[in-house]
Amino acid sequence: MNKYLTLLQSKIYLAGLFITKEDSQSYAIISPLNQNKIALAANSTINDVDIAISQAQIAFDAWKNLSSLERAEYLLNISDYMLKNKDELGHLLHLEQGKSVPEAIGEILYSSSYFKWFAHQAQSLHGETLNSPCINKQMYTIKQPIGVCAAITPFNFPSAMLARKLAPALAAGCSMIIKPASDTPFSALVYGIIADEINLPKGLISILPADQENSINIGKRICESETVRKLSFTGSSHTGKILMSQCAGNIKRLSLELGGNAPFIVTKCANVQTAIDDAIKNKFRNSGQTCVCANRFFIHKDILHEFTDKIKQEIEILNITQPISPLINFKAIEKVDKLVKNALNKGAKLELGGNIQHNLYYQRTLLTNVDKTMDIYHQEIFGPVISIMSYENIKDAVKQANDTPYGLAAYVYTENINEINYFTRNLEYGMLGINNAAFSSPAFPFGGIKQSGFGKEGSIYGLEDYTITKAICLADGEA
Repeated sequence: MNKYLTLLQSKIYLAGLFITKEDSQSYAIISPLNQNKIALAANSTINDVDIAISQAQIAFDAWKNLSSLERAEYLLNISDYMLKNKDELGHLLHLEQGKSVPEAIGEILYSSSYFKWFAHQAQSLHGETLNSPCINKQMYTIKQPIGVCAAITPFNFPSAMLARKLAPALAAGCSMIIKPASDTPFSALVYGIIADEINLPKGLISILPADQENSINIGKRICESETVRKLSFTGSSHTGKILMSQCAGNIKRLSLELGGNAPFIVTKCANVQTAIDDAIKNKFRNSGQTCVCANRFFIHKDILHEFTDKIKQEIEILNITQPISPLINFKAIEKVDKLVKNALNKGAKLELGGNIQHNLYYQRTLLTNVDKTMDIYHQEIFGPVISIMSYENIKDAVKQANDTPYGLAAYVYTENINEINYFTRNLEYGMLGINNAAFSSPAFPFGGIKQSGFGKEGSIYGLEDYTITKAICLADGEA
């Protein structure tokens, strides 16, 4: 058994202390790899949430008064720990989430990079001296941490999505309560071990796993708390709307990274092979279980057959050289299978795949002749399915791409600068990848628009999301 699983079984991390729950207060974590139980996860309670919040406020009052250099040292130590233990941390993530070991280790490295980057960015937070219209008054602003924060994280990147929220919160001077996804609690709980190893002040973070039923109650309690001043959530638009309504009573600040329906547009001015290579990497990473996966592939009619034939060949080679990873649970694989069957029943053509391989493994699938009458056109697939449709001109491509309530990420492949300018101006998405399908980075402001949410994670904007701007007007005294 992975050493972290042994240490974390049936535990919560409450205000700097690991507390063990009875088996009757725990639930089983089933590995998507083989459907075996790998460990018991503790089921947190409302009382645990209340303790975490009160202790987070006490810890915040001290943490905010440390210098940015002092806070940065802690973040660098977290980064160093993750780098030194990347193999075992990656193996833990592989066991509970199902992604391949190289992908899992890559996620740990990516997580580590957020703590290193925000350690340095913490020192760039500053206010501004304003040009006062009054000769006897000075006007300026200062940045201060917002207070106690909370994070609700998803299953698909259980370490990285937490790092993207926790690193800027700590850098800004905030404390945080963490509710990880029910399916993948251990990759979050391991941050408690790291916190103890680097002597992070007690109470600064709490990590409260819970099953699906308890998660609803815990999320509601966090939203309704007056003490918690910010919630960062990554997940579905449906759940995001519920949390947003629950936060309305105390006007809590929100960062919501919600569902997507990313278009992948390839024009006749594109390097087709580059587009194909990037499409495969983007779509099949984590078996399509990423929020910025390309969902709808719009290919110019003049290159449609070339693109389809070549990407089919590449997928066939990939099937031989690299086994597919499983989806997270049966609900997920049933959704993908239902979307594919719906598309086929309405006239889509199956070029490759199209079936459940076994258990939670779904075949890499290629569909053509997809159109807007099909559910797969409108819903986030979250599985290893490429759905291709054609377009006639770039105005048509933009119109189809924007035909969704979501606006997280979009991808465009063209070597024509005029086309680039047109797509950049007119695509209604928070993030655009131009001849590039892998833009995630600590320096990149990650976030969407429309029903894909609001707020940014990563970059200096992500750091500012954990601060308030206080404006000050100082009248001159008599000389």
